[in-house]
This record gives sequence, C-alpha cells and structure tokens, in this order.
Amino acid sequence: MAKKEKIYDAYFNGIKIGTGTKKELSEMLHVSTHSVTGWVKNGMADSPKKNAVKIAIVNEKAMLEKYPDWVPYGGSKSKNSDEIIDRDRRMHESKEERRLRRNIRAQMAIEALRDERNVLN
Repeated sequence: MAKKEKIYDAYFNGIKIGTGTKKELSEMLHVSTHSVTGWVKNGMADSPKKNAVKIAIVNEKAMLEKYPDWVPYGGSKSKNSDEIIDRDRRMHESKEERRLRRNIRAQMAIEALRDERNVLN
C-alpha cells in the first residue's frame, strides 16, 4: 500500500491561503517543498515558534474523506514502538544490568504469587 500523503491547510498571519499536500502547496504558492515542510513544523502543537507567521496544519476532515481508514494522531506511541525502543536500549546493556532486570522481574512475579495466595485464603 502506498504511503498516505497528508493534506495540510496553510496559513499566513492567521489567514488561510491554501489546502493540499506539500507538493501541491509548493506549486500553488510558488515556494519549495522544504519551505512547506518548515511551515508544517511551525504548525505542530508542541512547536517552540507559537508566533510563527506561516504555518501548515493537517486537515483531518480532508484526510478522512480521502483515506477513510486514516487515524488522526494514531500509531506513533503504539506498543510495538515501545518494544522497539526497549530492544534498542537493551542492546547496549551490560551483563550485570540484564541480570539485575531478570532478578527484579522474578521478584515481582514471586510477590504477585504471594498476593494471589493471600487473596485466595
């Protein structure tokens, strides 16, 4: 399946100047795609440039019309990505750190069994 190109609303001083993909916006406004990418970065919610003049924000309504299975803000913090991060972190661990983590997991399992037995009695 091809990658879903996001559709953005571009704003200049709070006035909407266009809607489209990065390439469409760059052709429409006669700027480079790199400029539009910068506007997208400015338009992100956690951007330090909250007073940026030119911004681009994902148009969720247009994305859902074009791609009905698209999930806004979905998937980036999935369990799989957390597992990948853990795997990368463990790759640089020493034997002692792995042993310590195994012992902690074993201790937690023992405590869980004790708690289950206390609840059943």
